Parts: sequence; structure tokens; C-alpha cells
Amino acid sequence: MKCKLLKLFFFAIVLLQVSLINAQTDEVRIQKIEVNGTTYTNSSTITLNKGQINTYIKVTYSIAKYTPNYLNSGLNVKFFAKMIAGSPYQIFIDSPLFPTISGTSQTYEYTAIIPNTSALIESNNSGKLFMVYTYGNTNATSNTFPVNFVQPAISNNKISGGVITDYQKPAPTITGSEPTIPFGNYTYYWQRKNPGGNWYNLNYGTINTKDYTPPASENRYNYKLRRAVEPTKPGLETSYSNEVDVRINIEENNIVESVTNNGTNVIKTLVGSTPRGGTNSFTYQWQEQTNDSFNWSDISGAVNINYEVPSISSAKVYRRIARSNAVPQSYSNEIKIDELKILGNLVVNESYNNIIESEKVQTGQIPKFSRLTTHPTANLKSATGYPMNIQWQSKTEGGTWNNIPGATNADYTINTPLTQTMQYKRYIQSQYLPDSESNIITVVVSEQPPIENNKISFDPLNTDHLLGTTPTGGTGDYTYVWAVDLHPDDSIGEFIFWGVSSSPDTNMSEYENAIPLSSSEYHYTRYAISGGVWQKSNTLIFSPEDGIIQGKKVSKALPLDKESDKKTVIAATNNDNIYFNFKNYSGTKVDIYLVNVSGGQPIKIMQADLKDDNSTQISSFPTQYLPGIYIYKIVFNDGSVQTGKVIKK
Repeated sequence: MKCKLLKLFFFAIVLLQVSLINAQTDEVRIQKIEVNGTTYTNSSTITLNKGQINTYIKVTYSIAKYTPNYLNSGLNVKFFAKMIAGSPYQIFIDSPLFPTISGTSQTYEYTAIIPNTSALIESNNSGKLFMVYTYGNTNATSNTFPVNFVQPAISNNKISGGVITDYQKPAPTITGSEPTIPFGNYTYYWQRKNPGGNWYNLNYGTINTKDYTPPASENRYNYKLRRAVEPTKPGLETSYSNEVDVRINIEENNIVESVTNNGTNVIKTLVGSTPRGGTNSFTYQWQEQTNDSFNWSDISGAVNINYEVPSISSAKVYRRIARSNAVPQSYSNEIKIDELKILGNLVVNESYNNIIESEKVQTGQIPKFSRLTTHPTANLKSATGYPMNIQWQSKTEGGTWNNIPGATNADYTINTPLTQTMQYKRYIQSQYLPDSESNIITVVVSEQPPIENNKISFDPLNTDHLLGTTPTGGTGDYTYVWAVDLHPDDSIGEFIFWGVSSSPDTNMSEYENAIPLSSSEYHYTRYAISGGVWQKSNTLIFSPEDGIIQGKKVSKALPLDKESDKKTVIAATNNDNIYFNFKNYSGTKVDIYLVNVSGGQPIKIMQADLKDDNSTQISSFPTQYLPGIYIYKIVFNDGSVQTGKVIKK
């Protein structure tokens, strides 16, 4: 009986040993994972850049043998990423000499390159990494390292702080750091944003320099800069640096003395130019200094661009302060009243309105607003009454002043295409007076791509509607100004409808209602404006009577009409007089009206009774009419109307 019990006990012990042996398994454990120099331990969450190419990874793992020595040793170890469906994604396989003695362990390292980290994503931008150790017919699974996949970003894209510079002068260099990019290479380009505008690329969108020195042509008023770092391979978003301010000192703060006579009193006015720089918006304060004092004092209430001098102030010296946000205030030149000088030598770039930013011009083109003339209220003259010798001068940025051949009149029209930024001034000499130099007018040549695809057309579904394409080139941002010409054969210009719009389309009736004179033919043109450059479109012709005219309107004169029998009106000007020549209008009575091209109410300047077929009538410009473009309207006693244009010099 005892022997039987001993046999049963021995058999139970053997079964227990076999059970324990079968319960033992070898172990694989990941100790740490290094990714691109960052080490993760204790199954901590790994961060990988989504889409990163050729990610470096080093896995440190251990293999422990717990099975008896006589059982199979290890075959290989595989490193996997868990997938949302299907088999795990194998990253690498390693087959070193694994432990063969029970109770021993060994640590190993394996380095691999992951071609594309996005292949490891399990779901929701996350995943799991683990290892499987194979020995004999058995697989052992390691601990798991969770992974978060993030959209990679370029870092350390910083540029130095803001700078201040003079108007139309190169600004100090803005330096940039060396950016850190997760993978691949990159290129640089710089962007600019004007007040109230959008960011646009400088120099055709690419500079590819780490640092940037804003050139003189860019520095006309305050703006912001930033640097873009653009990756050359997909998977990264373009990085934009911090924004810095470029501030422009106030320049061209000039004043001149104007003397006029209103028929009762002599009026002395200090006329100021519109400064440049700052925010392109200015406030003013006039100051005075008496002869016996070197102290300047503010003149109460004198805060306008011009200042009318009291008649008792002849012994004082005046100046103007111009202020603009975020830049130092500017002091004008000083003027002593009753000092003999050339008066009113202040020039402006004659335009129809100042609501558009200062005009730039595309290289090889002539500015649209190309006429430089005396400020309308400046009244250019010599204090001694002696003749004035006028010479216009020009120079490039940083160059020297040179006389413009033949430019010896009070006005100067830029008629040569520009290939670089130019500056102009008027130099005047008169006997017994000091020489006088006017303020400087700068015409900037744009560095942006040419504006193209600026086309307009009639809307086939709406006879009042004009369609326009969206242009290309420039800064990428466009505003539009529409112009209509009633007399395209004249060489005087066009009405401009100053409704600046971001819409490329318009309605023709807006112009017909806004223009003070009616016409049998309207010529429509659109200007696309980008970065200060005006680009003219094609021209469309419309007649209220005949509808759309594709080409030049054909004369309605009968073939039998003799040239000598045609009724014609010719208008010309000489100084302040307007000459009207009427042919073949004998026995006709006429009323003639005049209106400024920029608007206003027509003024009747003449009523005449034409006695013969070659009658010349003379009238004068109204005294309040300043130099500029005017429309005349002739109303005949039969109800017919004829209009045209004249210029007062």
C-alpha cells in the first residue's frame, strides 16, 4: 500500500514539473527607443512627425531565457507597428545570437531608417510600436510604446526687430535666424504688408536670402515685413516668421510763400507740400518766431496743410511741423515774410484725385500721371518782378542732379519711359534773388511682375453691364478705377470715375449719370491698380443711339456733303482766353457753358449771335478756375448740343 502511494506521489511531482516547464516562456522587452536623437523609456509616448521621410530610429531591447536549456533557442526578433486592420507593419527584423542558457538574458540594439512615418499610423494620428520574439514554434510579445503623429513644423524662424529709415533710402538690414526643419531642405522668401493691406511676396516671390535689406524703392511709408521658410519636399507647411515694422521718416515737408490779390487785399499764404513717409497720413502744426527771439511757439488753430499769414506778421519767421504715427516729427524749411525770394516754387504730380496711393510705374512705361506742375495755390512768381529762368532737373536714386534738355517751362511732362526710379525738381533763377529749388517728386519703378490679362467686355445678358477679367501679376491684390472719354480724338484726357472698387465689373449708367455733360458716344476703359501701378485695359465704345460700337464710329455725313459746307466748331486757348471758331453757323444763336473735368456745376461764359459763316468768339476762363482740364458745352438755338475739351495752362 505504501509503495503504491509513493508511485502516485512521484507521478504527481513529474506532472507538476512538466506543467511548470510548459508554463515558462522566454521574454522580450523594449528598454528604450531613440527617434532622431530623442530617447523614450518606460513605454512613454513617442512623438513622430507625420509624413517625415527617412526617420532615424534605434531600439534597445532585451531577451531573457526562462525555458530549459534543451528547448529551442531564439530564431529572430521583429519590430512592428500595429495597424487598424490586417497584419502589423514590420519595421525591421533582427537575428543576433540569443541566450541559450536558462535564467540568462542579453541586451541588444538595432538601428533602422523608417522611409515614411505616415505608414505607421494606426488611427486618429496615433499608433503602437512593439516587438515579437520567435523561438521554436513560440512567439513572445514585448511591452508596447504608444505613438502620437503630429503635423511637423519648422521652428526657429525668427527675424530681428523693426527698423527706421529715411524716405526712399535703403533701410538697415533685417537679420534672420537659421531655421530648424524636421526633414528636407528649404528656401526663403520675404513678404510685405502695407497698412490695411494683405501680405504679398517681394521681388517676384523669392529672394532666397536669410537676411534682407529693404531697398530704397520699397521705403515710401510704414509697412511690415516677415520671412517665409518654404520646404522643398512635401509634408511640411511653409513657416512664417514674426512680423517687424519698417518705419519711414517724414521727408519732403516743404513750404513756400504765395502772394495773391483778391481785388481788395494782398493775401500771403504759406503753402505746404504733402509730405512723404510715416503712415502716409499727417497732422500739422504751424509755428512762428519773431526776429528778436530764437524760440518757436505754436500758432493757435494753425493745424492745416497751409497757413494764411496775418497782415501784421511781416516781421516773423514761420515753419511747419508734420507728424505721423510711429515716426519722429518733421520740421519744414523756414520762411521769413517780406524777404525777397522766388515765391510759390512748389510742384505737384498733377492727378485727378489723391485717393489712390502714390503712383508707381512698370519698367519701360510712362506714368499715367506724368505732368509735374505748380501747386494750384502756390502762385509761382519772382518777388522783384524780374523774369524767371526755369530748369527742370532729374536724377536716379543716389545719383546727381542733371538738367533735363528743353525742360524750361513752369510745367514738365514725363514723356520718356522709365527703367528705374527717378526724382524730379524745378530749379529757378531770377535777377537779384537767391536761387530756388522746389520740393522733389519721386516716380517709383515697380519691382513686381507686370500686370496682365486686364480685359473688359460687354455683358451679353445686360446691356448696362461691363464685365472684367481678374488680372494676373502685380502684388496679386487689385483695385479698379473706371474711366470714360467723351472725345477720344482730343488729346486732353478722360473723365475718371473715382469709385475705387475691388469688383472687376461695373454699370455704364453710373458714369452717364455722374458726368455733367451728355454725349452721343462713350469710350470706357478700366485701370487695374496693384502695388501703385496703373495698367490700362482695352477700350469699349457705346452709343446711347447706336448701341455697341466695335470700332471707330463711322461719320453720318451724306456723301454729297461738301467739306466746305460742313458745320464745325474749333476751340483753342491762349493764356486765360478761350477762342471758339464757328464755320457755317450764320444766323445761329449759342449759349456756351464751361465745367471742370473733376465735376461741379457748369457756368455760362458766353452768349453769342453768329452773324456769318466764319465767326470767332472770345471768352475768358472764370477767375476762380485754376489750371486744369475743362469741358465746354455749346447749346444752339435749334436745341442741338456740341461739347469738347480745353486746357487752362
